[in-house]
Amino acid sequence: MGTRVPKSIADYSRFDIDVGVRCLACRRLAVFDAAEVMAFFATRQIPMTVPISTLPFVCRCGSKELQTIAVEKCCRPDPLPPKRPTLQPLYVQEAR
Repeated sequence: MGTRVPKSIADYSRFDIDVGVRCLACRRLAVFDAAEVMAFFATRQIPMTVPISTLPFVCRCGSKELQTIAVEKCCRPDPLPPKRPTLQPLYVQEAR
C-alpha cells in the first residue's frame, strides 16, 4: 500500500484494496470487493468515509463487534471461490 492513505471506499478501489471485516468475537475475516461495498453503501445512503461503517455487517457467529481493515488485492486466493448468487427482487411495492 505504500504511503497512500484511503479516505473513502472509492480510494480502496483506486488503490487495489479490498474491504476486510474482522469479527472481534471469533476473529473470522470476511473480505469484500470495494466496488461492491461502495455500490451497496450507495443504495442505502451509508457514509463511505474511512473508517468504514460496520453497521450493515454481521458475522456468521452472530456478533456485531466488528472492525474493518484494508486487505491488498494481491492477497486474494487464486482462483477465487465461486460467488453465491443473491436473489434480487424485480421491484418492490410499498404497502398502501
